[in-house]
Amino acid sequence: MLLTALCTLALADVLVAGNPAPALSVDTFVKGEQVKSFEPGKVYVIEFWATWCGPCIASIPHLTEMQKAHPEVTLISVAGFERGGDAASNEKKVREFVDKKGDAMGYRVAFDGDGTMGKEWMMAAKRNGIPCAFVVGGDGKVAWIGNPQGGALEDAVKAAVSKVGKSAEGAKDAPAGGQKAGGTGGSSTSSSSSSSRSEEHTSELQSRQYLVCRLLLEKK
Repeated sequence: MLLTALCTLALADVLVAGNPAPALSVDTFVKGEQVKSFEPGKVYVIEFWATWCGPCIASIPHLTEMQKAHPEVTLISVAGFERGGDAASNEKKVREFVDKKGDAMGYRVAFDGDGTMGKEWMMAAKRNGIPCAFVVGGDGKVAWIGNPQGGALEDAVKAAVSKVGKSAEGAKDAPAGGQKAGGTGGSSTSSSSSSSRSEEHTSELQSRQYLVCRLLLEKK
């Protein structure tokens, strides 16, 4: 019982897939139209990077191609881990970097000078390395967290976009009142979708709880 309680407490504040996405709280948008909040029914990719980070720079072409392939997705690259200097000088550094890249950096870029987003996203998810990306689904919840390099991000984006499309089709085909055709007490599509997301979240938490429990046991 005590071990289970310790595992639950250890995971209580961890941001995982299935949790509501934290707020967008950047200082300013360096490139692209400003986004203040997540719009229901739209998919977003939030990527954290820095101008000094080699792997981050190496992932820029991939992110640009992904944004071109999925114009319905809003990709926001957040520079929140600049080294040295104050917020003003770091913002200048990011702006100069982005301006030099030009069209090669074909997506929105924002600057997080005080590190608020870094705390609410990266630290909350126990991520200590960049680049790191978060996919936010049409339901406003985190759908995936991981390294943007490789094909995993692309797969997560496609899955999130497909899920939004299916939800829209279900809402369009559903009879008035949210009831199934030929009945009066059927479950709505949204209820079924919500149940599925809940199961996925529970599975994720169980996996993490297992890992924490195992580490605790190994230390005994």
